[in-house]
Amino acid sequence: MKALLQLLLVLILSVRLNAQANSFYANGYLQIKSDTVWCKILFNPDIPAFKATISTLLHDKEVEIALNKNDSLIAFGIVDGEYNHHFGRVKIPGAYGLTIAFNPKIVWGTLELITYNYAIYSGGFGKTAAENKQLFTEYFIGEANNNSIEFPKKLPTLTIKKISEYLSGFTIPAALNKKKLSEPEAVSLLKMYNEWAINRK
Repeated sequence: MKALLQLLLVLILSVRLNAQANSFYANGYLQIKSDTVWCKILFNPDIPAFKATISTLLHDKEVEIALNKNDSLIAFGIVDGEYNHHFGRVKIPGAYGLTIAFNPKIVWGTLELITYNYAIYSGGFGKTAAENKQLFTEYFIGEANNNSIEFPKKLPTLTIKKISEYLSGFTIPAALNKKKLSEPEAVSLLKMYNEWAINRK
């Protein structure tokens, strides 16, 4: 038993060391209210996600930024060579009510679409909780150019009725003008809108 515990500790340490070895300060940005600050952000390509904090280099000084208790940070991202990851803030359920989280943007530009992936575990019927795991995705939509501190709105489903509320003046292609969209269809539609919005300026 003792040998097994020691082996597990070695494996955990090995995983942590490998993760640290793959991390580097990548070129990125912080959107602080309506201002964009270019900086470097500690980033691990194997785990392109952030939870409680991000480590940044600002003017050659290391600065740790808390994510879940931050009123001024609106978004941040990694823009470095092949790495192009953007994160926007949303309100999701936490242990003590709604909490702030920074989740991946799958569309960015004039309109942005942010995902929130989570799992629900439920045991019973002769199966373990892990075997009864259900995966869910929720979506949040918002305007990037309103320079406000408002949070993106939650989309209950990717219906054309809800999404079209954000597409003022835009003609929805017939192939996408249907009751419910898949995630790739919604992404395609919002990218079309963003391109249209840029060209009409």
